Amino acid sequence: MCERMTSGQFLEPDCGNISQEALRNEGHQAHVSESPWVAFLHDSGKFQCGGSLINHRFVLTAAHCIIDGGNLTVRLGEYDSSTNHDCSGIVCLPPSEEFEIDRAFRNDNYSRTDRYNDIGLLRLEKSVVYKVHIQPICLITNTAFQPQIEGMQHFVAVGWGSSSPGSPSHILKSIRANRLNRSECRKRYLVDCRRDQICVAHEPGESCSGDSGGPMGHAIRYHGRIVFIQVGIVSYGNPECRSPSVFTDVMAHMNWIKNVLDLHS
Repeated sequence: MCERMTSGQFLEPDCGNISQEALRNEGHQAHVSESPWVAFLHDSGKFQCGGSLINHRFVLTAAHCIIDGGNLTVRLGEYDSSTNHDCSGIVCLPPSEEFEIDRAFRNDNYSRTDRYNDIGLLRLEKSVVYKVHIQPICLITNTAFQPQIEGMQHFVAVGWGSSSPGSPSHILKSIRANRLNRSECRKRYLVDCRRDQICVAHEPGESCSGDSGGPMGHAIRYHGRIVFIQVGIVSYGNPECRSPSVFTDVMAHMNWIKNVLDLHS
């Protein structure tokens, strides 16, 4: 699934480091080391949404995950929320870490009705120290690469969403998705799917309630190494967990992301 990118500009220089085990993973359950950037957003321990760590202070998520008066906490380095020790065979990761949020930002043009501009940022109260199981995802900040990203057809998304209507999964899941023409999502949801949104197909039950806010991306070759870049944010889908689903296009909102970071870092 890797594509080559000869130049570009990432928000964080050392980002998106993905293991060989993760690259080989074709299952529905994410490898324990697959997504060290994924964030588990919870309210007093109850899972609410996913997100992605983009630098030492900010987590990217969906705007609809940010609720006025809510009490979200960010957990990083999580894999299996039912245990304190995340292991694969005899190899175990360090414990997950909790971070309070000192400010939340929703895109000013977010529409609850149509889920347009469904993107938000969470500023953490303290700076994150990167570790083997807590690292940032890559964001391409040079919008000149938008056409190249729009040409990408195959993606991987991760989250703790349920595979059927009901409770979320306690183990991080990984799904494969393919880009569809936006008209497919327009027909399914009877609402315009705009250029700043991505319509994708996936196997029934793979993307569902609980995946909201989580990252969708693509592995690329960059300066001799393979890194994972974020392309989309889970926005909405069918309540019965059927394809297609709609994702917010991250690159289409890059100027908004950079503006928030410039003003509030």
